[in-house]
Amino acid sequence: MSTFLDLLYDEAPRADYDALVTSLVAAGADPEATRRECDVALRLRDLVARQRAREAELSALYETAHDLTALRDVDAVLSAMLQDHAVGRDVCIVGEKGSGKSALLRQFCARGLLAVDDRRGDACVDKAGTFAGCPPGCAAAPG
Repeated sequence: MSTFLDLLYDEAPRADYDALVTSLVAAGADPEATRRECDVALRLRDLVARQRAREAELSALYETAHDLTALRDVDAVLSAMLQDHAVGRDVCIVGEKGSGKSALLRQFCARGLLAVDDRRGDACVDKAGTFAGCPPGCAAAPG
């Protein structure tokens, strides 16, 4: 018979945990203790899933930062920023005074790729130039 550790190792679906609880209780195990063990295993499974997702996000962030720091051409930087992995994400542009943050945003505006919500201070970059996915209130920013 499987254990909760076996299910964790096998990355089993939730239904398998419930089935194991049922079979253990039918075999005479304490229902409350068995449910507690199952809950701990499920929390651990969720924790591992969150850590994997965070690792993937950090890996993508590292790769993006590496790619962007290697580029010097404005069009290449804009193109790299509009790759699918960056679209639909919150982005923060940071840098020392005079490093080109505002110039970068002006380049997005000049290409019709930036919408601004003046009420909230939000900006939305849309590589298609349609701004269909932008929050309400965003309007194409002047170039």
